[in-house]
Amino acid sequence: HETRGAEDSRGLARAAARVLARGGRFAPAFRQIEEFGLWQDGPTVSDVFTALATSGPDAELLRRAYPLPEADPAPALDAGARQALAARLIALGFGARAEALLATSPTPDAPAVRLLMGAAALAREAPDETLRAIAGLSGPEATRLRAEAHLALGAPESAAPHIAALPDTANRADLAWRAGNWALLAETGTEAQKALAT
Repeated sequence: HETRGAEDSRGLARAAARVLARGGRFAPAFRQIEEFGLWQDGPTVSDVFTALATSGPDAELLRRAYPLPEADPAPALDAGARQALAARLIALGFGARAEALLATSPTPDAPAVRLLMGAAALAREAPDETLRAIAGLSGPEATRLRAEAHLALGAPESAAPHIAALPDTANRADLAWRAGNWALLAETGTEAQKALAT
């Protein structure tokens, strides 16, 4: 009966942690995980960390996600949670921490992981590593990263075909502006940018 009662309590803690995290109440959600020893419960910790990556405050995200690569034992995060956390760390400028988190990914060669590794390298100002990480990948995100990497390397002429291939007009105009590509800007920029470009 004690074993069954303990398992019932853990089941309630799992459900509570998920509900709390989805409601933006991360401190009590992580308290449930800590108190009931749920760090190796993959579905629960993955749901809570995914919610944190999606909508958590920056300070809470950094407090919980920054130390993850050194955590022992590491929480049993699934690929989706790991990638969501890495994307948020990259957006906050912590490319090296995102790389450390992705380094233990069970699928390091997956296109989504390679794109994140490329973005992480760009965030830490290593555009040559970005190009290596995304070599052979296609699609809008890979194209955007290639364009940004070439711009960061000081090669706007190499960036030009990648900028022109972007399907997103706003992205294309932004990168054309940064590259000083007036011809492309005249086609895709805002009215003010077009006026400057012509």
